[in-house]
Amino acid sequence: MQEAVAPAAPCRIFPVVGHSMSFLMEPGDQAVIEFCPAESLAPGDIAVLLRWGKKNSVSYTTHRVILNLPFRGRRLLLTKGDVNIVPDLPLFSSQAVGRVAGIFKRGTLYAPDTSFWFLKSLYSLCAYHLLWGALFLAAKLFALFCLITPAFLLCLKNSLYRRWEADLYPSLAGYLALPVYGGMKILAPLKIPPAAVKSGIINSDETWEGMITVQSYLQVAPGASVTVLPGTEIIFERGLDWTLPLLRGGNYGILNEMNSSHARIQVYGSFRALGSADKPVIFHGPSMGGVYALGSGELCLEHFRVLGGRMCAVGAADRAHLECRHGYFSACERGALLSGTASGFMTGCVFDGGKGPSLRCVDSSSLVISASEVFSATGNAVEISNEARASLSGLYVRGCARGVSVSGSARLQAKNCRFKKNKGPSAEISGRARCDFSGFTSAGAAGNALEILNEARVSLSGMSARGCSRGVWVAGSARLTAKDCRFEDNKGPSAEISGRARCDFSGFTSAGTPAGIVVRDMAGLCLASGTVRSAGQPALSASGSARLAISGVSFFSAGNAVYVCGNGMLDMADCGAVSEKGYAISLELSAVQLRRVSAAGAGGIFIKEARSAIMEDLQISARNYGIVSAADELEIRGLIVSGEAKGGLVLNRGRNNLADLSVRGCARGVWVSGSARLTAKDCNFRENACGMYVAGKAFCGFKFLPV
Repeated sequence: MQEAVAPAAPCRIFPVVGHSMSFLMEPGDQAVIEFCPAESLAPGDIAVLLRWGKKNSVSYTTHRVILNLPFRGRRLLLTKGDVNIVPDLPLFSSQAVGRVAGIFKRGTLYAPDTSFWFLKSLYSLCAYHLLWGALFLAAKLFALFCLITPAFLLCLKNSLYRRWEADLYPSLAGYLALPVYGGMKILAPLKIPPAAVKSGIINSDETWEGMITVQSYLQVAPGASVTVLPGTEIIFERGLDWTLPLLRGGNYGILNEMNSSHARIQVYGSFRALGSADKPVIFHGPSMGGVYALGSGELCLEHFRVLGGRMCAVGAADRAHLECRHGYFSACERGALLSGTASGFMTGCVFDGGKGPSLRCVDSSSLVISASEVFSATGNAVEISNEARASLSGLYVRGCARGVSVSGSARLQAKNCRFKKNKGPSAEISGRARCDFSGFTSAGAAGNALEILNEARVSLSGMSARGCSRGVWVAGSARLTAKDCRFEDNKGPSAEISGRARCDFSGFTSAGTPAGIVVRDMAGLCLASGTVRSAGQPALSASGSARLAISGVSFFSAGNAVYVCGNGMLDMADCGAVSEKGYAISLELSAVQLRRVSAAGAGGIFIKEARSAIMEDLQISARNYGIVSAADELEIRGLIVSGEAKGGLVLNRGRNNLADLSVRGCARGVWVSGSARLTAKDCNFRENACGMYVAGKAFCGFKFLPV
């Protein structure tokens, strides 16, 4: 190529951000503008047009001159972008102020070539629409490929599309552009300052400072690096609806598509924004589409602020890595997104406002969060799904629609997390997720403190729930293992278990709630050591075919302390039950076994129905009757009934075997009626007004019966 003479002054340099003059000028190029009168523009020249918008805003457009003639005292200037089908309308809406005298493209300064301009413009029109047709076809084929192919081909699918968007598409665009600028002359050396407006593809290392504007989409190519200095302000403007679509196939056949109508930065190389505490790096703008690390890219942000993100503020996909330290996200629709097999680390970050989720981890990605806060999100604070892995430490969530949501086959480890005044559950675990919570605190939640659904498995240690709608809700076939949990002043039960769920509690404390523990359906409960207090409802309530194993627990209630009905089973040992106005223990179930149990209240133990009831070493203090039984088979070995009760035992039906009984200070020791059958051995009914009262068709047999 021949060298041409550099443009004469005066001239200015403008970045190219639009696509209307592709392939001659593309986003990322810079145009050298030479100011000249409108009458000097000839057909084929690239005119610089000044356009006035609303509120006296000004914009510059560079389009090719088709016709330039005087017309009734005015100048008829007809212009058109090379890839546009129709010329610029209406006429007389723009003012020509200069021409493009040089184009800085890929490190070289070219002079525009106006020879055969009509053919080159026609070629650009056809090649451009061919290129975007290829983009559309590739996106549709990829979506179909994700739908019909099996899940184990996920990595292959994403690798193919990533190769297309990062390598094949830029190469195709470059080859199509060669006939347009390949014959242009190289200008004499001209110092081109770094552009303050970024768009297109960055292929070499750059350092940003001051104020930088990102328009449309900006791609950092593999091997390239961008370093952002402290105090830099990055503004995102002018998103375009037809930029390169960003698609990824997710787990379970899901197609993830990031909105391309906002300006964004795609990092295949390295992007490092290293601010300081007094000079943070600021990301904002009317079309803030976010910064994404893709492929094997690396995105590192430190001491930064993201204001008003339209989509995800930051993200990582494929095998990329995201690292955020001491960041502030304000009113972003979404905060951070990790997908594919990406990894992320966040510490000291604050998410304030936004639609949520503030933090989202999907597919097979992994995320580590420490010492971070999420405030006032209208969606989830943290969402972990598919087969993602996450570790939370020192997370504080306040005023969000929901705290942490874990679904699919995700895994979560959370330590010392606090949730306050959220509108929904502080944590919701569903699907086949596995979670381990340590130091879980929830206060003032309008929803449940913890929800465990489907086939989830949760391990919980050191939980505290105060002022929530409900403490723990476990349903489906979920499993919960918990120790050292405390529930205070909640509006509903401290724990509610239903379906086929199973719960294992150790060190359970409940106070100030209307109901303590509720078990329904075919659920199972294993409760060891603790204190359960309730107001009007039972401290422990079970129905359906529930299975209960309880040891070392004290129950207190104004009504019935323990109430079990249905076809379930109860095994209680080393426990105490105290009721103010009802029965300490009220049972209507299939089978019950009580060992070393103390009961006190208006009534002691009431068995409305049971196929089998076995009791050993019981102590009962009641104002009415110690035990009222209608069990099919009752066996008592070791019982002490004391107080001013109306009666020690009331046996209405079934076979009853009593041994080692002591009933004192009652109106009647034993009242046998109905079809009851009684066999008593070593029983003491002294100090009662009546030792035994037998009525109806009852039958009694005694051995060593002091009366």
